[in-house]
Amino acid sequence: MKIRLATPEDASACNDFYNQYYTDKRTLDQWRWEFCSSLYKGPMAPFVMVEDGGCVVGTQAMIPVPMIDGQGTFWTAKSEETLVDPHYRGKHLFAQMYELLFDYAKQNDIRAIWGFTPAERAFKRVGFAVPGATSQLFRPFSGRSVKILSDRYFVRKKRVQWSALKTMAGSLAGAGLSLVSSALNLSQRIVERRILLNGLHLKTLTDPPEDISELSVSFVKQWGGTTIFRSADYLRWRIFANPHVSAVVRAVYMNNQLLGWIIYALDDDSMGYIVDLMAISDSVDGLSAVAVIKILLIDAVKRLQKAGAVGVRAWHINDHPFGRSAAQLMKRMGFFLIRKGYQVVVYPHLETIERQSLNFFDNWYITRLYTQGLLG
Repeated sequence: MKIRLATPEDASACNDFYNQYYTDKRTLDQWRWEFCSSLYKGPMAPFVMVEDGGCVVGTQAMIPVPMIDGQGTFWTAKSEETLVDPHYRGKHLFAQMYELLFDYAKQNDIRAIWGFTPAERAFKRVGFAVPGATSQLFRPFSGRSVKILSDRYFVRKKRVQWSALKTMAGSLAGAGLSLVSSALNLSQRIVERRILLNGLHLKTLTDPPEDISELSVSFVKQWGGTTIFRSADYLRWRIFANPHVSAVVRAVYMNNQLLGWIIYALDDDSMGYIVDLMAISDSVDGLSAVAVIKILLIDAVKRLQKAGAVGVRAWHINDHPFGRSAAQLMKRMGFFLIRKGYQVVVYPHLETIERQSLNFFDNWYITRLYTQGLLG
């Protein structure tokens, strides 16, 4: 067997292995978008492949992700494409692939590797910490959304405890859901009046403004911790040029100052997803970031409902102050917090990472932003 870093010429073989493994139909263009469009140096993201007899039998990749904290920007990497042919399990291929990637990260100043997985034991064996797990915020518009959530995402994963969600469907489809919808409509009218009074402007972006990265700088100043550095180039790659999903980007401005945005998408089952959410306070007129979050959430939820969504899903990962504020608002809007999801893995162990902002996981603000699957 040969274990090596892949090149762009290996795209077809690596993508075929993925499609065979998952019985999927991912295109080469989609593979190249994921692994050959990175803003990082080199023609492609660090991607390890295992070959045996001319066939690919294992892959493990890292997608370089820029992040920002109070000290400035730096590089991390998202673990991706963790696949080993079932016939080759027990041969420690995962550990051997990560040996190459750990060396690459050290030589190229990648400060941390992070990801989400149901296979945390394998990651712990090679030195990853497991500081938490993803949770979900779920806002149903009908009982059908609960069935989709349960059948598609949880029964298939043998999490039978999720059958309790089906019990939720009847009550949500009745008076309880109507009351929440009425409250949301009232909140929308209040927000619309606030928009008129404060001179706010909501608009859909079809391309990121070149100065959009200033919002990430202001975000960490106001909220602390660290987050993905959302530069124009990064958003153009991950959102506007995404070949998998066409997402909607709604931004709020006051006096030509960008105060925040929300990114959302709709899948083939008519389930809505909040992909990203960012907001800061207005420095001149004193509009709070929490008010901006509320404006964006109500706008997205109502637009998704009008587009035919049966419900809306969002992430809640940790106790970062911004994520906590957004989650509290979502609960008041009828979202349910469901504490089930994938484990978060981080390498090296948090307390040994040189970048101080990374040492405590509640310092991290990570949204879907296409860091986990095609819709997140």
